[in-house]
Amino acid sequence: MAAWSAWAAPVQPHHLSARPIESVTVTKSDRAFLSDVAAEIILQTIAANRLMEFTDNEYFVESAQFTLKTLREIQADLDELANARRIALPVEGSVEKPGDFERFMNSRNGAFQREYERYAQRNTGRLAERFRSESKDADDPEVRAFAMRHARWVELAHRETKGLISTPAVVAVKPGKVASGRVAAIFEPPTSVPLAAAGSPASPGGSR
Repeated sequence: MAAWSAWAAPVQPHHLSARPIESVTVTKSDRAFLSDVAAEIILQTIAANRLMEFTDNEYFVESAQFTLKTLREIQADLDELANARRIALPVEGSVEKPGDFERFMNSRNGAFQREYERYAQRNTGRLAERFRSESKDADDPEVRAFAMRHARWVELAHRETKGLISTPAVVAVKPGKVASGRVAAIFEPPTSVPLAAAGSPASPGGSR
């Protein structure tokens, strides 16, 4: 919890709601943050779904499942904020695909999981850094609150991508079905309670 405290100011009661304050002009930097988040959600969702379609590695499946769960939580909150602020977010066909995304999507055989790990680590890490930064520096207090609500879970999703290649050998499972135990705790990020306000839950990056 000490690490979280260093990322952002304490959560206040108004952080419980994603309803923006009326008549607030969204600055260019805040608008860019929300648009960048929307683009990352699109790309990371495509990548995680493709991984789950073609891998039977239990640990990769768990990581992708947690990433998708986190992205869905963020997307719902982001859509509400963007609609209230009248911000047009990018859609799938308009998002530029970076080189590491293309390399993963075009990879085969032994390179498939390796390229996903590289892509996921780099981009979840970059997204986590953006959320940490905006949780302190966003001009619009509701954009700042949005970043605060999700920064910690984006960081946990990033941690889930670390060390995937070094995990034990493949455990055969059907995509979408994962072993019970560690992953059971992963799928419970709150949907309304501010994430930073809760106590320090067990990290999903715990013992394997």
